[in-house]
Amino acid sequence: PFLGTTFDFGYLILPIMVIAFIATSNTVNLTDGLDGLCTQSVISSLVLLWFLISLEMKQSVYGVFSYHQFENYQNFIGISIFALVGFYFFNSHKANIFMGDVGSLFLGGLVVSLFAMSQNILYLLIFGLPFVVSGLSDILQVVYFKATKGKRIFLMAPYHHHLQRKGYGEGKICAIYAVVTLMVGMFTLSFV
Repeated sequence: PFLGTTFDFGYLILPIMVIAFIATSNTVNLTDGLDGLCTQSVISSLVLLWFLISLEMKQSVYGVFSYHQFENYQNFIGISIFALVGFYFFNSHKANIFMGDVGSLFLGGLVVSLFAMSQNILYLLIFGLPFVVSGLSDILQVVYFKATKGKRIFLMAPYHHHLQRKGYGEGKICAIYAVVTLMVGMFTLSFV
């Protein structure tokens, strides 16, 4: 991101992809702690990826792919977004249908696969901001708890549970996550 060039990692791409797949699927699973939070976070990141691919198509930046392959990615992302929007109606606060680990791990795999296959894996750190926040807050809490023998940084980890303990409702937390992710993502897209 931001350099306007591609970088060939060579064989280092294998451990990078393994780490990306494990980290993303698990942090998406961590984000599934509130009704609708994981669903709307995945929707936000996929919407941003859809716009990124649109910009790349306008600029004719296909890498090793053809225009039609990028178009197929964009269509698949659009289908995934609309399917998740339909699910969100039943998964938002008060949820009638729960996603569970199987669903959230699948969505994590879907997100990282789409970012990796479109050669935009580094954008996942920005467009997947809710997942980064959930993962880092959980790691920081555990490390700090063990290092200080019982003290905590957050009232509860991951960070969305901290906000819940502070008195924010589930709907408001989901809205905060979506708005911040979309704002940071659109700011990032302005540099593409």
